[in-house]
Amino acid sequence: MARVVADWAAGRLTGVSRDPEVEGLAGMLIDQAEGLERQERAFSGDLPLLDAAARLKMNVISIRRLRDGGFLSQVTVRNPDTQHNRCHIMAQSLQGFEARYVTLGQMAEQFELAAIHLARALDRREIETIRCEAGFVRAYRKEIRDIVRELTMRGYTSDQPENTNDCLNQEKQVAEPSCCSAVQAHQ
Repeated sequence: MARVVADWAAGRLTGVSRDPEVEGLAGMLIDQAEGLERQERAFSGDLPLLDAAARLKMNVISIRRLRDGGFLSQVTVRNPDTQHNRCHIMAQSLQGFEARYVTLGQMAEQFELAAIHLARALDRREIETIRCEAGFVRAYRKEIRDIVRELTMRGYTSDQPENTNDCLNQEKQVAEPSCCSAVQAHQ
């Protein structure tokens, strides 16, 4: 909000008007289509857990699990003023992880899907996440992107779960003949 007020005061933000009946900031009317696009964060060097989570599009608990599971390396930095230790994920380990794996959040952003729908579609196709001894993490091998690209082109990850179930169930039935059809063929 402070950025919006500063941009409006400097004349960089258009599409902002005031409601004359309301005083203060509550009276500010902002057109949603005007200049409020999402900004990309630039990450460099060793990152605190929160920034590493933002870079990999996952939560901090998953970052800790990846660290504890040996997928990410950590350095401890001591603040000389407060003598407080802070954990940072090493840039080299993040780059190595991103070279081999992709997270659910990264794929959801790349293919412009809701992460929950993508997760359900991947679960229905029984695509396994990476094996992390520290706990469950929604990270996959890079090759999964091709499968997700195929799913999105076919529309299997749409917001209509019944269509997704039908398509994936039909696909699964074609891949695995049912026991009834095997019995009928035997007779």
